[in-house]
Amino acid sequence: MRLILNRKIIGLILFLVLLIVFANIYQSQVRNFFFLVSEPIQKPFWKAGQGISNFLQAIAFSQKNQEENQELRLLVEELLTKTANIAELESENKTLREALEIGLRKEFSLVLAQVTGKDIAQDSLIINKGAEDLIQNNLPVVTQQKVLVGKITEVFDNFSRVYLISSENSSFDGKILGSEVPGLVKGSGNLKISFDLVPQYEEVKEGELLITTALGGIFPSGLLVGQVKSVKKSDIEPFQQIEIQPSFDIKQLDYLFIISSF
Repeated sequence: MRLILNRKIIGLILFLVLLIVFANIYQSQVRNFFFLVSEPIQKPFWKAGQGISNFLQAIAFSQKNQEENQELRLLVEELLTKTANIAELESENKTLREALEIGLRKEFSLVLAQVTGKDIAQDSLIINKGAEDLIQNNLPVVTQQKVLVGKITEVFDNFSRVYLISSENSSFDGKILGSEVPGLVKGSGNLKISFDLVPQYEEVKEGELLITTALGGIFPSGLLVGQVKSVKKSDIEPFQQIEIQPSFDIKQLDYLFIISSF
């Protein structure tokens, strides 16, 4: 029994040795055989894997592009914001410089405000200063060139409403610069102003300038109101009809000064 078992073991060992020798001699042919057999199976899997890889690469590339585009958009927005802030700061500085040049800040206590809303139909503006900035009703509002724009008529916490001198609710004392002809400046609405209560015998010419007086205490004296646009006289009327062109352009109003004391 042992003899038979030993023969089987010896035979198995010889078979394995011959198999190893055969594999070493014909290893390239054996490998080729296995490649040939497995090719129909491997090819579909390889193509599928390649397709999935390309698809995943496309998704990754697309996501990367989206992230880069988002970063670029954010960068552009940041640059635009900085540019706008610089432009706004330059405009504010220009306003302050012009006010200093004509001595406006030496004459009055001023609060610089930005125009945030314009209502031409109501002859009014909204500015970004309010009760928190100690703004009160009836304070005069002027440009950096010392041109009278109007006065505060409504105060909120962070904003105020300004009625223009052209508002129908506006009236104050004024005079013709140089000739000292006095009268009453009245708003007619729609950005129109008239100079009333000027007797027929007074000489008023087109192009002359109209300024404020201190009468009534509404505005300080010497603020520029506008320019005489037209003069009409009548033998049957006691007063002249004088139309005034305001010295400000509402479309150009960006920054204004509130005269906090005078």
